[in-house]
Amino acid sequence: MVGVVTFTAAAATADAQVFKTLYAFTGGVDGGAPWGSPTLYRGSLYGTTYNGGGPSSANVGIVYQYNPANGSESAYYTFLGQPNDGAYPMAGMVADRFGDFFGTTTQGGFNLRGAIYQISAGSEFLLYSFRGTDGEDPEGSLAMDGSGNLYGTTTRGGLYGSGTVFTLTVAGKYILLHSFGNSRSDGVAPAGNVLFSKGVVYGTTTQGGEHGWGTVFSVDVHTKIETVLYNFRGRANGGTPTGGLVSDGQDNVYGTASVGGSANGTAGNGVIFEATLVQDSGSAEGALLISKHIAALLHC
Repeated sequence: MVGVVTFTAAAATADAQVFKTLYAFTGGVDGGAPWGSPTLYRGSLYGTTYNGGGPSSANVGIVYQYNPANGSESAYYTFLGQPNDGAYPMAGMVADRFGDFFGTTTQGGFNLRGAIYQISAGSEFLLYSFRGTDGEDPEGSLAMDGSGNLYGTTTRGGLYGSGTVFTLTVAGKYILLHSFGNSRSDGVAPAGNVLFSKGVVYGTTTQGGEHGWGTVFSVDVHTKIETVLYNFRGRANGGTPTGGLVSDGQDNVYGTASVGGSANGTAGNGVIFEATLVQDSGSAEGALLISKHIAALLHC
């Protein structure tokens, strides 16, 4: 499975006609600085804040619950920080069918290098604490398959210090799938969320690759083989993708690159891109096909 990154012209749209602030965080017991996207579950929004928690806490973040029906926000769980709990979550969470939430913290855990946690009915369980060589500083949201196995990345750590791709099985076994930075053409420092489809993890790296502007990658869960699907070039084609990927459920994925997008030699302010995942033999022709299908979807 490889990804063909195609960019087609799109017109800019007008500003949203309806915008309403639902809740403003204070940085106290209600948390502060929400980085990740919330998860909608049974009519309420659940998410994380990077800091806050109140004077009786370590102020290292919370899991919040927001009820749109009455406009109330509350701390569903308050992180305690190192060494027995996670600290400073940047990513949102994924939920299973039982209403349990799963996420990561960038710091804390037993080894002070970040952790994977589960929230069940307001109680938290540390599922895994990163050690460094197996990953460190997970910043992106997790993906979950139909069996409950989790997939994600760390921005740092691994065998080469440049980040990892991992899975945590439903039985609690941590498996290192790939360490970034094992070659000059490999990506470096994945930060966004990943997607999981048919035994393959898809994501982006913010740096590295052939041109140093980041990559779109895939990792086969069974073989642990990583493939660089696209090398960002900067300039008109964008670079430094930090936000991960989102799928339309039909083999098309979308993402953003935080810089580039200008064809006149200036830096640009970023692009939106589309990648169409197609079956390929993995031949050199397939790799060339990827490199020829790059253009601008929308210059920001």
